[in-house]
Amino acid sequence: MVRAILEGRKTQTRRIMKPQPPELSDGWSWLVDAADGGDFPIVAENEVPADMPHHSGGLQQELWARVSCPLGVPGDRLWVRETWWRGGGPVAGGPSKNPNDGKVPSIFMPKWKSRITLEIVRVRLERLQDITEGDAVAEGCDINDPHITDMYPLAWFHDLWETINGKGSWDANPFVWALDFKRLL
Repeated sequence: MVRAILEGRKTQTRRIMKPQPPELSDGWSWLVDAADGGDFPIVAENEVPADMPHHSGGLQQELWARVSCPLGVPGDRLWVRETWWRGGGPVAGGPSKNPNDGKVPSIFMPKWKSRITLEIVRVRLERLQDITEGDAVAEGCDINDPHITDMYPLAWFHDLWETINGKGSWDANPFVWALDFKRLL
């Protein structure tokens, strides 16, 4: 997805909310009251049938919690980690004989080596499967990508999500932080 950021095709990212809100009993569901900035009320509401009378102290109760996105708020900056090469980089014709040279996974990239800086433009909290076709394109899953063919954006995003987060992670439909960003560097 680094290539998609560099080409301007990726302007959104999603990360699983940790911890997830607790499971609710039947008839209750979590709703998100999205707001600008970094605080989001999550409200649990009981789905009371329309013909059920509402009265003080009745079945319709609310539980809520306010959560902040740990990734930041609009205006904050993020740096992108990517796989990098220690030493002279890859050598044509085979691996380097220098033990200090070699491919280093992105998780070990120090901030000072980052070549891409992003600015958060918008933060939302939503269920993973609430992603739209347009959001999938903004995630870099664009059918016009010359590197991928024969895949619709939502199907591509679904497959990408499970590749990164494990089999069954799509079906779990977790709450995710959805961030819109713009590239600064």
